[in-house]
Amino acid sequence: MMGLVTCFPDRWMLNPDTTGTDPMPTHLLARYTRHNFLYIKLYKKLQPEDSVFSVPAPGKVKAVLLNKTGAVSMDVSWETPESNSTCITGYRVYWGDNSSAATTNNTLHYRIDDLEACTEYKVSVAAVAEQTGIDTLFSTSVSNETTTDVATPGKVGNLTTREVTATSLNISWLPTTHQACITGYTVCWDSKCTNIRDQHFLIQALLPCTEYSVWVAAVADTSSSDSVDIKNNTSVAVPGPVIDLQATNTTSQTVDMIWTQPRTNWTCVKEYKVCWKDGSTAQTCTITDNTSYTITHLMAATNYSVQVGALNAVGELSTLSDISIFTSTLPLAPHTPVTPVIIAVMVILTAGISATVLYMHCKGILL
Repeated sequence: MMGLVTCFPDRWMLNPDTTGTDPMPTHLLARYTRHNFLYIKLYKKLQPEDSVFSVPAPGKVKAVLLNKTGAVSMDVSWETPESNSTCITGYRVYWGDNSSAATTNNTLHYRIDDLEACTEYKVSVAAVAEQTGIDTLFSTSVSNETTTDVATPGKVGNLTTREVTATSLNISWLPTTHQACITGYTVCWDSKCTNIRDQHFLIQALLPCTEYSVWVAAVADTSSSDSVDIKNNTSVAVPGPVIDLQATNTTSQTVDMIWTQPRTNWTCVKEYKVCWKDGSTAQTCTITDNTSYTITHLMAATNYSVQVGALNAVGELSTLSDISIFTSTLPLAPHTPVTPVIIAVMVILTAGISATVLYMHCKGILL
């Protein structure tokens, strides 16, 4: 007789008067045992000489070993089953919640690549019995578990600024490679650093009108990625009022004004506006880049009101600081001492008496 399956020893005879069905019910078998067997799909009228053999499932493999060969790969090895190993045609290896699988050609080892670092994997191995014309049989799988090694995370990606104000920057980013190894992120700016777990961070207490560079790096247990940086300028704000406004070196026509930059939003100051007026004339204003200015062409002995404010780049003016000054009076003409000048000497002789007469001139006055 010709057997339809040749690698299993237990042979079964079929009733020659029956026609095969799909699948073949057990009552069509002439003999019955407790062995595991596979129903054969037959699509022809069975002949008396046809026979079918029982197909027991392979036994379980032994000693599944996992040898990590890096953060993203491992070698899997096992031993041949002790039972029903005659018709084994290969082995099926499963990992990643059985979502990944590979079949070996009857070898007792397999290398798994492209794993994720810092990740626990369950690896299962099952023996396979595959024969033409019948369904494939698998043994009960045998499993082992391990966690891949730590790897340095890749640089963060898509580092962007979500919102900018005069005093804050809100940034966000995305992880790239070896995400399972990331324990947090380091964010640095303006000589300051902080460690966080989120993928976004609000940097506060910044100066307005100021450029900041921000660096972000992914951190693992024993290493960190290269940092990625982004530059942003905080928004423009109105400067605070100038402080310590003073008048010095006041004369009848000039006065020196000095002041100190604002305490608040001083980084937004572009220039200063200086204005002055007395009680009767129109106000006069000028712009300066300095924290001092000399006002000229004033009137003597006059009260003036002087105001100074800070301007930002868009022309917004701070609250004005003011001060009153009083110019000096005009000085009196200087007094010049009179020096007589002798212009003539006359000698008069009278009755034997002599006398000398001096003629002196002082500023046109004859003395």
